[in-house]
Amino acid sequence: MDGPTMGDMQSAANGPGSSEYYTMEYTYMYPATALPAGYGKPLTVKIEVDPGKDKDRFSSLGADREMDKVYEMVAQAKLAAAKQPAP
Repeated sequence: MDGPTMGDMQSAANGPGSSEYYTMEYTYMYPATALPAGYGKPLTVKIEVDPGKDKDRFSSLGADREMDKVYEMVAQAKLAAAKQPAP
């Protein structure tokens, strides 16, 4: 008989480059009341996670810019609160 054996095929299927590829997507929805008052609108962020590569990224368009705005607003609010004199 010519050709691969069952063992050959099993080894090839379990070899490098033959693993399953999948990502998970998480959606976070923040109502406007949970964000800084100056932001003034709700925010939905989708994050794509690739557990095989131990990586994640924003999958919604522009979410990174919107999150940067929110982070900056929170940081500025914390700095302003720290500068307030104690009662």
